[in-house]
Amino acid sequence: MKISIVFVFVLVVLSAFMGQTEAKWKGWKKIERAGQRVFKAAEKALPVVQGYAVAITSPSSAQMFGGRQNFPSGGFSQQAGYKAGPVWGSLSQSFDRHGFGSPINVGAGADYMSKQGHGISGSLGVVPGVGGQGSLRGQVGILNSGNHHVNAFAQHDRFLNRDLKPFGPETNSAGLNYNNANGANAFISGSQTHGAPARGTVGGSIPLVSSGNAGINLSGQTTFGHGMKPQHQVGVEGSIRF
Repeated sequence: MKISIVFVFVLVVLSAFMGQTEAKWKGWKKIERAGQRVFKAAEKALPVVQGYAVAITSPSSAQMFGGRQNFPSGGFSQQAGYKAGPVWGSLSQSFDRHGFGSPINVGAGADYMSKQGHGISGSLGVVPGVGGQGSLRGQVGILNSGNHHVNAFAQHDRFLNRDLKPFGPETNSAGLNYNNANGANAFISGSQTHGAPARGTVGGSIPLVSSGNAGINLSGQTTFGHGMKPQHQVGVEGSIRF
């Protein structure tokens, strides 16, 4: 699939969200059922530990990706999507510990990254007829040697109503990312939502298996903040390139 085709598809999906009423979302049920079939197929085909993520990449830089993350308190979230060049689209859904699922979220975005580690990206996640969230992110490369890469980023997030208009408090965050040539990475970030306590997140990933075009990584992160119990997540990520 060419980048232009994916980009047009994303624009069509996003334009369909604009100014629609709930009565015009009947066609969404077909998309939702299709998304659930994708998730069920992935669940049967892939083993679940604490979580998993899979990416299949072609030489043309097109990529299919998906994953599942289990929550310590029960329940899980899952995602499946397609990326071609700088443009991507995805479907995601969460389930509580009783098995009740949230509406499927449609995501889309685009990014640009220079060889020096400077870049900008934007993303949009929407539940049709309900609303969603939009994000803008900028990144500056600090260190870009042969084996070590460090960058700093800043991000701005806003909630969107059903007409995709911003509402509610905005969230601003910043942090540092580190990547090693052997596949290990680490990050630390902090965020502040107007009227709420600041939160921090620290995490990383290390390669467990790396053989040819395939690899398996162990990842984890902890989110902490004033007045909240630290939240820990651990998962296994796999990738296959062909």
